[in-house]
Amino acid sequence: CCRQAQKPKTALSCQGRIWKRAKNEMVKQATLYRKRLDQLQHGLDLLLYALSTYALPVVIGLLSLLAVFAWKSQYTVTAPQQLRIQVMQGSVNLQEPAQALAQLQNRPTSPFHDTRLSESPVWLSFVVPKNPGNAPLMVEFPSRHAMDVSCWDGSTLSPLGSGSRHGTAGSISAMKAGFALDIGPTLTDRALLCRTSATGPARLSVLKWQAADLEISALEFHRKSGLLDGGILLLAGFILITALINRNGLYVLFAAWL
Repeated sequence: CCRQAQKPKTALSCQGRIWKRAKNEMVKQATLYRKRLDQLQHGLDLLLYALSTYALPVVIGLLSLLAVFAWKSQYTVTAPQQLRIQVMQGSVNLQEPAQALAQLQNRPTSPFHDTRLSESPVWLSFVVPKNPGNAPLMVEFPSRHAMDVSCWDGSTLSPLGSGSRHGTAGSISAMKAGFALDIGPTLTDRALLCRTSATGPARLSVLKWQAADLEISALEFHRKSGLLDGGILLLAGFILITALINRNGLYVLFAAWL
């Protein structure tokens, strides 16, 4: 058109229409490209939302169920035997092991004893049965409310050991949240006498373990305690990050309390 135009004005007008048409075409292509880009971004947003909101929690839940029911436990132990105990609440006048053992002989046996918030000393008597394989045995006092424990041989009244939250001596050691007594071959099938005191809603019981299984159980206990501590610290850190993002001092208070 512009080449066939004879007049300069006609040529300039025709060239302007071509540039205008090209510009409109470029604008149309840019608009189409932007529209497709917006659609792609919207699709990616929906995909990320679906993955983070639905797919990822479902996958985590399925993997958790698989871990609970299918994975082999790292801490395989034989369950302990709960021993039946004779219990007597102590008093100021009852301080000697011989007196306590004499008064415990006619007491009925029970699997545990609830102190019901009493902080008076409690005397326990129990018999540890012998294992067929003569494996080393230990007796656990699992109550986390127990503050101290002392034990004697029921036949000779010789002390076996003592322990508190500040330290242990003899055959008694700190184990998990409570205490444990190492049982030698000469202490099986005979009465043992122990005295303990507790604070809070204590439930006193005695568990018979094979020594190797109790050590593995202690490792599992400390691992779970570490997981609990780590989870609380992670939650506190997450709340602190939320406080920084929202600029809200109340979340900082929550994180500090955690």
